[in-house]
Amino acid sequence: MDYSKGTITKNRVLNSALKIVNTSGYHNTSINDIIAATGVKKGNLYFHFQSKDDLIASIIGKAREEYFKYLAENIRGEKPSEKIVSILRAVFNYHKKTGFIGGCIFGNLSLEIADDNARLSAVLYDIFSEWIGFMARLLDDAKESGEIKPDIDTAATAKQIVACLEGGIMMSKLTKDERDLKECINSQLVLLGIKHGEEHDF
Repeated sequence: MDYSKGTITKNRVLNSALKIVNTSGYHNTSINDIIAATGVKKGNLYFHFQSKDDLIASIIGKAREEYFKYLAENIRGEKPSEKIVSILRAVFNYHKKTGFIGGCIFGNLSLEIADDNARLSAVLYDIFSEWIGFMARLLDDAKESGEIKPDIDTAATAKQIVACLEGGIMMSKLTKDERDLKECINSQLVLLGIKHGEEHDF
């Protein structure tokens, strides 16, 4: 691990900027806001990031790495259906522990910049493609094991699950009520035909 002064400064900027952007958004976050939050000098900031979009791209990359690592570390169970349930529970717990403040940075930024920032939109699209692919592989395994219907289009269903999660996260962010996200998750399990009794209750 690199503990050089420059790397420490860069990571400090990224950690602070990620929190600010996730709550304030792309357009409402300025370079001066980042400088004020981190105490780093403007020259040092531009040494690591040539522009605001370079900084935002790095923030997205950091969030992506951390999120998929979190999901991978929280897969539980032997059966594919159990793994699906554990991933959905991990998503729920991830946002519940924040009190549903901030929401999903990927969804937030997609809604905000999709129409006017092609570079960052492409980065975000890749993340959602990875997220959908991750879910599709779990569904493929469940289909092969006979735990979900054989005629299910796993790619389309994975996209539906991710879209439903994003909608549930948005609603819980709005209401600060965990039931909104919980109901979206449980609805997907019902559609899949995956039993989610007391042992799978969210």
